[in-house]
Amino acid sequence: VERRQAELLDRVATDCVRKLALLEEEHGRRLQVSEMVRRFQRDETDRVNVGRVETVYMDFENDKELLYDRVEADIREQVERLKREKLEADVSLALWMAGDAQRGKAKKKKPMKRRQVTVTGPYVVYSAREEDIDADWLAIRRATIEADISDRYDPS
Repeated sequence: VERRQAELLDRVATDCVRKLALLEEEHGRRLQVSEMVRRFQRDETDRVNVGRVETVYMDFENDKELLYDRVEADIREQVERLKREKLEADVSLALWMAGDAQRGKAKKKKPMKRRQVTVTGPYVVYSAREEDIDADWLAIRRATIEADISDRYDPS
């Protein structure tokens, strides 16, 4: 028994050495397999993360496109609404102006009778437009004011 124990401690027992070699070989294979499994899991995790990042980016781009389309549609709708309002305003203005024209014609259809003006005394009767009369009156006033000023300051 001591000899067997010494063989086992020195690792020279043939049956134990074979079993030990088989165990070490199996241990090496299991280490390789576990290393490969770890590498495959890491690669799979990397692929999943890359896929998630790509999915999030594509969702972001899709949402951005949808937002741009929605904003563009809103702007187009507002432009169309403003065009319709402008057209309605133009039509309303045209109808209003046509109504004024009709009202003006209605006034012209019913002429008012004017009294004849009787003028007594030395008055000048103008048959000119109101603007011309105002311009003449302004010129007369300026001339009289200038004459008064020159008379005041003229030493002779």
